Amino acid sequence: MQPQIALFDYAKLYKSAQFYTSIFPTSGHDIQRAVLEAIDNEQAIRVRASAHTLGGVTLPRKQELLIRTNRLDHYRFEEPGTITVGAGAIVWDVRDFVQQYGWQMPVYNGGWAGPTVGGYVSAGGMGLRIPPADRIKLTAALGAEGAYLTSISEAHGGFWEHVASVTLVDGTGTIREIKETEPVFQWLFGSFGQLGIIYEAKLKLFPLNEEAPALYPMGQSGTIPRVQIDDPKINDDPPDPENNSILFWFSYLVRAEQETEAWDKLELWACRSAPARGRLGRTGHRQPTDWLSLSGHV
Repeated sequence: MQPQIALFDYAKLYKSAQFYTSIFPTSGHDIQRAVLEAIDNEQAIRVRASAHTLGGVTLPRKQELLIRTNRLDHYRFEEPGTITVGAGAIVWDVRDFVQQYGWQMPVYNGGWAGPTVGGYVSAGGMGLRIPPADRIKLTAALGAEGAYLTSISEAHGGFWEHVASVTLVDGTGTIREIKETEPVFQWLFGSFGQLGIIYEAKLKLFPLNEEAPALYPMGQSGTIPRVQIDDPKINDDPPDPENNSILFWFSYLVRAEQETEAWDKLELWACRSAPARGRLGRTGHRQPTDWLSLSGHV
């Protein structure tokens, strides 16, 4: 086994081993073969897409097989009102792609163009709460109603409500399409890949106007165009000491009426614990109940 370049992830806190093997599958059968071979060889598997993670979970350890899903960026228009996309497609690229046909993804991640479809499912699939200064972006994507929303999920729920099925390769090497009506479906969202390696997902779309059904390109397939300025591949790189690129991230679950107090306490902690790293960055989203999930980073 030849040494490879050590990998990092979004936070730059950890790095991978150098002795591991990696593959870039382009189909579900490629993943299936890799899983079956890994079972025969008793080799541990690690999965990595854009590495928009903070705790090193996508970093291969010594002798592991790293399955990189970057090339699973295909799409198919095969059922009106849906698009089937590969797990390695960037969520924001899919969002922008379907708009040209008069359709929209009602829920997508905030932050930046890092998460892939498979990663978004694995992480849970909540639409980020939008600060007032950023609502112009939401308005551009959702129309005039976006100017009045504090969260994409406030209006449309979680990503899981807009996915018809998820296709994955499970731990036995079996390719399975899990539909939204199956009991296990709900557990895929936030599972961090523990139930299988996601290959593709069929997403449910909303029409932007009355012409959308006529514009639906039935039978069309291809590769999702990469149009985002932000390039997730920078997550592979080591930290940049000049730009202080190491990121500390933590989450806080509070009731909505406690938000201001919670931010003040987190700000105080950040200033006390990491004064050289600048101020606390803030994001958050509302849960289906009256709770808020606040995420801070320094």
